[in-house]
Amino acid sequence: MSYFAAVLSRTGDRGRGAEAVLEDCESLEDLGDVLRDLDGEVRLLVIEHGDEYAAIVRLDDGDDDPRAFLSDGR
Repeated sequence: MSYFAAVLSRTGDRGRGAEAVLEDCESLEDLGDVLRDLDGEVRLLVIEHGDEYAAIVRLDDGDDDPRAFLSDGR
């Protein structure tokens, strides 16, 4: 089943977005590393996996640990 992932970041009043590749990610910490590679005060990773589930991972500037929301799957 395929997935779509995008990273979004905001600094001040400027925002950026790009598609993300998550093939090497196996944990929430790995997803946090993807977000740490971006500049920004607020960084979001949005994941959609087929019709199974959706996830949002947020990392704020100065935070060590990412926070995640995972929708209920089947």
